[in-house]
Amino acid sequence: MEAPRIPRYLDSMPQILFWELDDMTFLVTGLFLGMLTGQVLAGMLLGALATRSYARAKEKHLPGYLTHWLYFRGGLSPVRGLPPGWAREFQE
Repeated sequence: MEAPRIPRYLDSMPQILFWELDDMTFLVTGLFLGMLTGQVLAGMLLGALATRSYARAKEKHLPGYLTHWLYFRGGLSPVRGLPPGWAREFQE
């Protein structure tokens, strides 16, 4: 009986060409906004720049950094049971 095949990178994100799925989101968003405004080339360039910036920031920080940063800055809805991200002092 042959042993089952276990994926090598179980927790890695799906990839499209060279980019992971979250990187590709910035590129597609830039392209979509460029098509809406009639400036496809500018949208592609803006999306590529955003993708590159995000990929570099992702390499510098730990996984989940963007989620934590967005929560801290108020960009994500608060999680039930947790204090708001802007609260710095607490009283009992």
